[in-house]
Amino acid sequence: MGTYKHWQEVSSTNKQHIFVRSVQHQAKMKSLTDYMQNMEQKKRQLEEGQDAQTEELAKLQAHEKRHEMSGEEKEDIGRHDGDEEIKKTLEEQLENHREAHHKQLSRRRDEIEDKQRMLDELTDLNQGLLLEQERLMSGYDKLKTEN
Repeated sequence: MGTYKHWQEVSSTNKQHIFVRSVQHQAKMKSLTDYMQNMEQKKRQLEEGQDAQTEELAKLQAHEKRHEMSGEEKEDIGRHDGDEEIKKTLEEQLENHREAHHKQLSRRRDEIEDKQRMLDELTDLNQGLLLEQERLMSGYDKLKTEN
């Protein structure tokens, strides 16, 4: 009977140690998940900054092209007035298109980020369930061999 009691004490101590380690690992996983989310937010900010700079570059290039064309159009002043209205309309349409594109891109990035977060959570949950299943199977096998 003494060895059985000793076995229970060792088993209890071992269980406590395993539980503490498990809690420590869960805390570390939470910390790493938070860190990853923070990095994703920073990445998102950088992507948005890059988009804004790309858009600004496109505007500057379009302005430069219009400036080059305006020099050529000075030769025909009558045509110039009609072209200004067309340019203005096209610029408005282009700006509307840019805004719609930016909103759509932002929504898609949000969706990707949400789905990645869900995938990470499900992966962690699955890993935990697999470990629990392995632990239960091991306990079952021990019980089976004892009986």
